[in-house]
Amino acid sequence: LSASTAMFIGLLKMNRDFDQTRKQQERYVAALSHDFGTPISALQMATQQIKGLSISGPSVRSLLAGMTAALEMMDSLKRKAIDIGKLKDGQALIPERSCVDLHELITTKLPALATYIPHSHDVKVDYQVSAEIAPTVHTDYNWTFMILINFLSNAFKHTRSGRVSVVARLVNGFVRLLVADTGVGVSEAMEQQLWKAFKQASRWQSGTGLGLFHVKELAHALGGSVGFQQNVQSETGHGSIFWADLPYIPTSAGTTPNYANADLDAPQGSSAAVDESSWLA
Repeated sequence: LSASTAMFIGLLKMNRDFDQTRKQQERYVAALSHDFGTPISALQMATQQIKGLSISGPSVRSLLAGMTAALEMMDSLKRKAIDIGKLKDGQALIPERSCVDLHELITTKLPALATYIPHSHDVKVDYQVSAEIAPTVHTDYNWTFMILINFLSNAFKHTRSGRVSVVARLVNGFVRLLVADTGVGVSEAMEQQLWKAFKQASRWQSGTGLGLFHVKELAHALGGSVGFQQNVQSETGHGSIFWADLPYIPTSAGTTPNYANADLDAPQGSSAAVDESSWLA
């Protein structure tokens, strides 16, 4: 009995030590994420100063565009790390809503950034924003950007050739941010794990397995939801379609956001079933 008791006490101590180490690691990652912002800010300021110099030429402009894109993605990763740290600490994510031009974000800024995200040259990328979406909507700009970047980078990782489509349209009173690809697809066994932390959609995919989990948490914090389906219209017979539905709150300059049709306390879970693959065909 004494030996069993000693073993039990030893296991309890090991568990406490492990829990303490885990908490120290989480605090370190959180501190590192915040500290990461300092060099990013410095590089952003330097980039802006270079832009102000009388330097011309396509090679210089291309270099500056690449530097700016890299800094924006670094800033996105910093915000992602901070958000994950908050979630692990039990804190709620609080959106910072403002007037966001989805048309400019998806058809101008995202294509410029996508040039610098590693992907196959055999992949054609197209960007569409439905004309029915207002010039600006009331949502969190950085979170919307991170949702799109996560979806797009995942599509690039899984697609060797074919097509990737980025689409924003209205579905049942929500703005649906959708990315479809003609890549390797997702197995049925993996579908149930897609939105969980540290889960990856394929065995060869690089990364932490936190991207889709982060997307889900951001969408839920905004009062929306996420969804997935196989892209049956893919030429290879595979492919994936991921989306996030966010409350549609149209705005215009000098006006108060219209919350009349927005459900900011929408139940968390999958979005209403819509056959996105037939719409994309």
